[in-house]
Order: sequence, then structure tokens, then C-alpha cells
Amino acid sequence: QAYPNVGTLPDGIYLVQHDAVEEREDTESWGDYRVPLIPSQDTNTFGRANFYLHGTSNANKFRSGGCISLGVQIEEFIESDWFKNRAKDLIIIVDKYN
Repeated sequence: QAYPNVGTLPDGIYLVQHDAVEEREDTESWGDYRVPLIPSQDTNTFGRANFYLHGTSNANKFRSGGCISLGVQIEEFIESDWFKNRAKDLIIIVDKYN
């Protein structure tokens, strides 16, 4: 959790804001979209920053350098009725041990 670009996303609570979706041109690394993961005040990020919910255009890529990757499904998630049309924010709880 404490190792930048190698470690997993630190356990904690993160906010994904509907209005913060970024369209990307670097689809190999990020997919068509990425959205910042905003840690709660109580989340220990070990001094790390710049976490994202993102995807990839490479169907064989299943890892991320400390973010949450939805792989090739990022577009389906962003364009979903629930996220796009209802303008819903998302709270993500990361707890690798429970």
C-alpha cells in the first residue's frame, strides 16, 4: 500500500465524482476515460496521490500501478444509465482483508 506505482491502492474510502470524468487519448494506459479517486480524510494514503478509476484499451492488461482499473469495461461503466444519465457519484470502500 505504501509503495508508489507498485503497491496496491491503500485501504480506505474514496469518492468518484460524476462531474470529474476525464476523456483520454492515451487509451492503452488509461482507456477512454479516467476519474480521480478522492480519498476521505480518514484514508491513509502513505503520502501517495493521483489515484484513478480507469480502464485500458488492451484486453490483456489486468494490472494497474495503484489505481482501480475496470479494463476494457471502463466505457460501459461511464456510459451506463446509472452513472451517466442519473449523474450519480460513487463511494468506493477498499478493504483487501475483509
